[in-house]
Amino acid sequence: IVDDQRIGIKSTSIKFKNNAKKFLIICYVVFSLGLLITGYLNNFNYYYFLLMSIPIAHLFIYQIRCFNLKDPQICYKIFKSNNFFGLLVITIILTAKIL
Repeated sequence: IVDDQRIGIKSTSIKFKNNAKKFLIICYVVFSLGLLITGYLNNFNYYYFLLMSIPIAHLFIYQIRCFNLKDPQICYKIFKSNNFFGLLVITIILTAKIL
């Protein structure tokens, strides 16, 4: 938020800074539903849904639980964990396509 304000970007982080955790939860729910609907529409087997519970749990158990807007180091650590999250999601999707 501080970086966005410093360079003058009108970002969602600035817009929702008073309700950041609620906003993240809403985004994560929509994204998770999107992943599950994608699996359903592509007729992926139950392994996809079972494996997809891992990155979804990462979002809600790790990222939301650890999120603290007042601690920039924690926010940065959570931000960097999205690399692992993205790798996990794409690996699961590609594996589900093969199976």
